[in-house]
Amino acid sequence: MQLKFLGTGSGLTSLKRYHSSILLTTPTHKLLVDAGDGIDRAILNAGESYNEIDSIILSHYHPDHFSGITSLLVQMKILSRTKPIIIFTHSKLIDALNFYIFSCNLFIPMFDFKIEIKGFEFNEQLPIDDSILCIPKQNTHIKNTYDLEIDFPFISSSFLFSVENKNIIFTADIGDKSDLQLFGNKKFADYFIVDSTHIELDQIASVVKNLEPKAVYLTHINDEDELSITNWIANQNEIKTIYHIAEDGLTLE
Repeated sequence: MQLKFLGTGSGLTSLKRYHSSILLTTPTHKLLVDAGDGIDRAILNAGESYNEIDSIILSHYHPDHFSGITSLLVQMKILSRTKPIIIFTHSKLIDALNFYIFSCNLFIPMFDFKIEIKGFEFNEQLPIDDSILCIPKQNTHIKNTYDLEIDFPFISSSFLFSVENKNIIFTADIGDKSDLQLFGNKKFADYFIVDSTHIELDQIASVVKNLEPKAVYLTHINDEDELSITNWIANQNEIKTIYHIAEDGLTLE
């Protein structure tokens, strides 16, 4: 198993970091997790191939996690992809994804490769393939805070990936501390990949103290916050060794 951070930035565009995305690779499958603005350049920057990606899973539809999906499909088409691809999204967002692709003047039946959009449900096991199992859970990142009267689901997901002998929690963007404990209080996580923008670092530490993951990777980072995060990690005393600032291109085995 290999995990590569393709983008570790926040919603604020950066010259140092691409928007949040990771690539999970096993001997039989490559799964792209999120596809925000600039994902096609992030993939190139990481030395990866568009046409080797087997599937994509989307946590939510904010532009820094989602809007690059159409430009990525275009790159695959230009490069004469023939291998089918699956895009996983919450079942209530399938229509929105189809409309978004269509509104970019991309017509799925006209592609030379099969594009299959599959819906997942929260709290149900989602087999990506034989080597990757995913459990999605709804987090509180997206809420209808303006009480808008529109017929559109406000949905944001966190994921637990079981890949070979590793358990990986990817919070994506979160709303509050409760989202850090969506997968319970059991001490089982090998990699805990945590949004560092929408929550206080000390709140992360209080949860990590109980969960005791083997390693914590702070991501979704604003450039101006990096120094303060580095200093915070240095002050974590005996547990500081499990904290890491994720960087674009960082690869874990």
